[in-house]
Formats: sequence, C-alpha cells, structure tokens
Amino acid sequence: MPEIITRYPDVTLRVLQDAGAQCGVGTTPKILRHCPPARFCTLPTGEVCVLGINELHRAQQVTVWQLLQQPLLGLPAVALVVLIFLLGLRLARSRRPS
Repeated sequence: MPEIITRYPDVTLRVLQDAGAQCGVGTTPKILRHCPPARFCTLPTGEVCVLGINELHRAQQVTVWQLLQQPLLGLPAVALVVLIFLLGLRLARSRRPS
C-alpha cells in the first residue's frame, strides 16, 4: 500500500475524497497501521497514507536515510560535510603557533 509524501497533504486528501476514497476517522487500516487516522484513506483497491513533508518520521515505507541516499538530495549533504572539513582545516591552521 502506498504512502504519499507531499507538501500539500490536505489538497491530496481532498483529491482522493473527490475520487471516491474514504478518508479520516472511521476507517480502519489493515496494512498501514501507523498512519495517523486523519491522513488515512481507503479505496476499493487498497489503502493510502498521505503524509506531509514534516511528517516523514511517521512513514513506514520510506526513511530519511533512504531519501538522503538519493543523488539529488545527497549532493548538498556531501558538500556541507566537505565545507565543514575545510573550515576546520583553516581554523586549525590559524591557531597553530608560528
């Protein structure tokens, strides 16, 4: 069953409801048990959990570590580590007695 991670979870829930999904309280998850009740939808073909970007920690199928392993998201993290390393080297050189 899919988890949808979106910047606009309320809009996504509205679109799912307009398409015939039953969302919110009153539906019982069978597979996505950790999904917040207000973000859970059922369809005739399965379940959907709609999470906002700030709710990524609640996802069962995707972890933050898996997202950081993506090239597009991993590159800034690597650049930041290199920058911190270079700043550390410069600081160490400036504090070294002559």
